[in-house]
Amino acid sequence: MDYIKYVNSDTIRDYLYEIGYCLDVEQKIFVVDNCLFLSLEEKMTLLEKILKETEKNLKLCVHEGTISSKVLAREFITRLLHRYLGLARLLKKDECESFYQLEVMDKDFSDFYYEGQFATYGDVINYRDRYLKNVPDTCTFRLKKIYLTGFLESNLASDKCIRAIYNADFKIMDLNCSGLYDEIDDISTDSLICYLPMPFKKGDILCRRQHCYYKSADTPWLSYQNPCVFTEAYPKENNSDNLMDASDIIIYGWYIDSTTGKLKHDHFEHRYDFEYLKEDLLPKDCPLYSISAFLNNEKDFHEEEAILTALYHLECYREKEYQKTKDNPLLEYAVSDECIKEEIRSKYTLNKRLSCAFNMIDDSVRIWLDDERIAPSGYYHCHSVNEAISRIRFYEKAHVLIEEINLDHDLGDYAKDGGDTVNILDWLEKRQTFYPVKIHTANPVGRRNMERILEKHWPKDEQEF
Repeated sequence: MDYIKYVNSDTIRDYLYEIGYCLDVEQKIFVVDNCLFLSLEEKMTLLEKILKETEKNLKLCVHEGTISSKVLAREFITRLLHRYLGLARLLKKDECESFYQLEVMDKDFSDFYYEGQFATYGDVINYRDRYLKNVPDTCTFRLKKIYLTGFLESNLASDKCIRAIYNADFKIMDLNCSGLYDEIDDISTDSLICYLPMPFKKGDILCRRQHCYYKSADTPWLSYQNPCVFTEAYPKENNSDNLMDASDIIIYGWYIDSTTGKLKHDHFEHRYDFEYLKEDLLPKDCPLYSISAFLNNEKDFHEEEAILTALYHLECYREKEYQKTKDNPLLEYAVSDECIKEEIRSKYTLNKRLSCAFNMIDDSVRIWLDDERIAPSGYYHCHSVNEAISRIRFYEKAHVLIEEINLDHDLGDYAKDGGDTVNILDWLEKRQTFYPVKIHTANPVGRRNMERILEKHWPKDEQEF
């Protein structure tokens, strides 16, 4: 069975397919359990399948604090399944010394917001059915079952509780607990170190996988979703001897702090959910273009030069667009008089190589896939499926927004290079990248087959056929 398709990042997923990589049992367990687009029920079904496929005597390396030990893989999976089943049972069980707190977060929010407090799990379901029927697909819910004993003793709701993360359809996506180690076996894939090769190079602009529930329930969305310029990853090879747990799987990169507006270089915990940025940076993040250009040219990076170069070439900053904070070079530039600005512009326009880096490609593109019909104005013409896939990958890495993919069905002799266009829909669905698709084929049967795929898998707001 193909478990690579459950890797969160489509960029890493494509790369693993490209190099013919095979996951071992430890990697399969980690990838499935950390998948951001599978419900808990789907994860458990896949873990049971891995359990049946695994040899009886195969052992995993498990990290608990600074201690590493070997455990049977089948025993590990069995305990993990037992934990999820136990937590789900306790979550839904009404107990007199507990209450439920429901919170909600949409993609435009920075954190979970209080929705209501309930005495029983049934009350939560009734509230959902009455008031939360038509929430946006981007909504995430967090339900906490809080035990009064820990709550009253410490006045901290997190001391003894169960936390469940639900998607917009109110399916459980993640389940964990605090203070219940006597009742529930304490085991997690966080104790596994899972190394996967990645295609990222210094200077690539990355972001976390979007359009799925937020795994890190205690991390505000704005900081969790910051784009960054990649510098290096750790571990660099499949050697976990000196690692303590999955939190040591990290990438390093430059990003702009949402609160202060300042550039920072830091590490990000990584569950293989980073991928190439596929859309334009927000104005506040535009200096990342400059950093990327410096690193791609293997130059030493200087923060002030990068900021000012980005300001000049992109011309997208205005005083009203960012917060007035002390020692903010972006703000200092914007409020300077014209003489000082002219000096700065003259100094940094000498860097012709950077100027070319910003102007070599368009900000957005539309793709026309057809073997015969000439592409309309404003479209990039591809003749085969493999050519289109190659262009999509190129634009993603160059952070160019793909506005539309417009498809014929029959590709004549070009079908030898990747098949007919239904294959590109299968490829996009497999990697979970649902670009807006239009169909211009004159083949009625082919059109209907393609429309069925779009109706089944594409978000409703991306269905334009």
